[in-house]
Amino acid sequence: MVRWTREELEAWPSRKRARTVNSLSGFKSATLVGSADAQGGHNLSVVSSVVHLGSSPAQMGMVLRPPGEDA
Repeated sequence: MVRWTREELEAWPSRKRARTVNSLSGFKSATLVGSADAQGGHNLSVVSSVVHLGSSPAQMGMVLRPPGEDA
């Protein structure tokens, strides 16, 4: 098993650190998520952050980041 210290991880370039941390949970399938508003506008997005919450009743969840400064 590979082990890194906090100091080693923090010394990595930010993109390498992000790719490594994002890959820790393994393969994530792509899910197509769609929505429609009351005015008939439609939106589709491919996401990889869908999680199973429960089976009775069937429940799925989606993890979203908070809006950034450009939102």
